[in-house]
Amino acid sequence: HRICRALASTCARKCATLRHLQYPIVATGKKGRTHGELDLPCGVAIHGDTHQIFVANYSNDRIEIFSETGEHLYQLGVGQLSRPYGMAIHGDSVFISCWDDTVSKFSMTKLCRVRRIGAKGSDNG
Repeated sequence: HRICRALASTCARKCATLRHLQYPIVATGKKGRTHGELDLPCGVAIHGDTHQIFVANYSNDRIEIFSETGEHLYQLGVGQLSRPYGMAIHGDSVFISCWDDTVSKFSMTKLCRVRRIGAKGSDNG
């Protein structure tokens, strides 16, 4: 349940798989349910400007944000996400895909969801 990151923007869930790289590695997180703890982390994104590490905390229904040195900073989506598993960052926005077939757009400056896109179903859109 640790998240690793090589400074060359290579991401992986297991530190052992990155040992052959010649870049510094940051490992952060431990198994649990409280702030900064992870339960089935399954998506990682790095903010290009701030180098913050965004982790989809699947079983805890939220996104954990860590500094590039591994310090827990804050969370997104508490009480608003259902099993997040992937995300993309564009400017101030974080787009988060969830198990319930929705995508949520969050503002990093406001730290809140600004839009929910899609719904479970079989039709287009």
